[in-house]
Amino acid sequence: MTLSNEIRRLTQGFVAAHVDRTGTVATIRDNTTQELSGFHAAHKSMAAKQRKRLAGYVGVLRDNVTETLESLDTAHQDMAAKQRRRLAGGRKRLASDVSKMRAPLQADLSEARKTWNDFATAMQKRRVQKPEVKAAQGLAVVARPPKTMAKAPVPQAKEARKPKSPQKRSGKF
Repeated sequence: MTLSNEIRRLTQGFVAAHVDRTGTVATIRDNTTQELSGFHAAHKSMAAKQRKRLAGYVGVLRDNVTETLESLDTAHQDMAAKQRRRLAGGRKRLASDVSKMRAPLQADLSEARKTWNDFATAMQKRRVQKPEVKAAQGLAVVARPPKTMAKAPVPQAKEARKPKSPQKRSGKF
């Protein structure tokens, strides 16, 4: 065989193999496309079923949450009412305790006020007695000059006050 025949035979083999490979690749491509379209249809069907199931689950979950919130709200209102009643009783008890504690103090203050008023009345009577009565009782009579209220001089408009100079701080606070 000659070299050119050998090269012709090899090139024809390459062409035949290329045609076979092209056909095989086309077949693989078609099979892959069919499988992918099958996967896509199955996925679409599965997604629709999942959506329906989740929609039902969300509805049930929403109902459960609503019921739970309503029961919690009712329980909270009951608890708040009990707390208000308990605090009101505590306030009444506290007011009663404070009244009981203040009663002796008020009585003591009332007695002290009465004693002070009696003392002030007695002192007033002593001040207004005439000197002759005091002398008859053996009390010393001292003549005092009447009290006068001295008024502070009013500064004239001419006298202007000097503004105070600001004090320097020592830096220690």
